Amino acid sequence: MKKSLLASLVLAGIALASLGAAQTDPMPMGKPTLYQRLGGIHKIADFFDRHFSTMMKSNLVKMNPRLMSAMKMFPAPAAMFVSIGFTCSKIGGPQKYSLLDVSRIEKGFMLSPEEWKMCDDLDRKILRDMKIDDATAEEFLAWHTKSVMDAEPVELMPEPFMSKDSLYARLGGFAPISMVVNDFVNLLATDKTVLSNSRTVKALTDGHVSAAGLKYLVTEQLCAAAGGPFTYSGRSMASSHKGLMITEKEWDASAKLLIQVLNKYKVPAREQKEILGAIIGTKKDIVGH
Repeated sequence: MKKSLLASLVLAGIALASLGAAQTDPMPMGKPTLYQRLGGIHKIADFFDRHFSTMMKSNLVKMNPRLMSAMKMFPAPAAMFVSIGFTCSKIGGPQKYSLLDVSRIEKGFMLSPEEWKMCDDLDRKILRDMKIDDATAEEFLAWHTKSVMDAEPVELMPEPFMSKDSLYARLGGFAPISMVVNDFVNLLATDKTVLSNSRTVKALTDGHVSAAGLKYLVTEQLCAAAGGPFTYSGRSMASSHKGLMITEKEWDASAKLLIQVLNKYKVPAREQKEILGAIIGTKKDIVGH
């Protein structure tokens, strides 16, 4: 691999590695929204991470052919990404979501009363485990039920692209992008060099940030940078990395992991250069602050 491309990968590695590490959602003026009362993007993403992790192991998915087909088309990281974005945009979050109508898709799964109760019971348990107060949990569950019951069912189809020549389309859309980010963040979470920075570890373990929330923000940012139908809703690189004191060594370590993931998914050199070019100027806001 050429040095110039390697340098770009190094940059992207750290830029994406800790994007939103200090992310917190500002409280709105007046009465807090349901989005805020649930805890914002990181808590909501954590909820969906727990939901999908459990559902993927359950008989519900295995015995429902519509769900099985959906998971083959959009694996868990992709399904979780659109579920988070759709939900946040509907309950008062800053996310601007205009892709798949998740309520209509969920209605199209035609869950039986028993299957619906199984999902509802699971979600109640997750919200209890997350220590979400009863009133907020009930409001969230009631919103979800109503949004699905009121929806017109639609069959899940492959993602349409406005322009097949766009970088977003050539990358395959949100599904492949979310899978790359999922693997990348998982590798970062176990990398000794990255974890040697106590400031980064503290930022990621103080309860304000979740791995699922980080994955959502990085995927959203990548999709937006590639020309997809998304708007990045996180904080700027400078503000989200302030005080972390990211070093050149950490920068290099993340690059190796990013290269590993990009090679795993066989991302062509042309597409790598284009998407990395969109974030090439961020190093000054990340390293040494």
